[in-house]
Amino acid sequence: MGFYCRSRRPVRAGYNGAEDRQGADAMARRTTGSNGKPRFAVLGAGNVGMAFAGHLALKGFEVALYDRDPARIQPIEASLEVHVVSDRPDLPQGRARLALATTHLGEALAFAEFAMVCVPCT
Repeated sequence: MGFYCRSRRPVRAGYNGAEDRQGADAMARRTTGSNGKPRFAVLGAGNVGMAFAGHLALKGFEVALYDRDPARIQPIEASLEVHVVSDRPDLPQGRARLALATTHLGEALAFAEFAMVCVPCT
């Protein structure tokens, strides 16, 4: 399993005034959720991906869950919910509402500012 984080915000050596600010504002509007927090795409709906997507959603982030296997996504796609259970009381638990569940990688990546890859290394 591996985790990877990428930002779609432009990285520049210097600040070029209004032009840079407009571009950054447009990117933030497109990839920031209605609550002002960044959006996440969790790639992989296995044990780690489901737990991670649920945890992020319970923490108030908008989350898209992607898996290439329709059998994994279809049950989630119907309800857009993941049930998070833990034996540790300090961790969030409950039914987490996802923003999107899909088998289309491009759709998940277009939704999010950050992509978390939760798939086996082999």
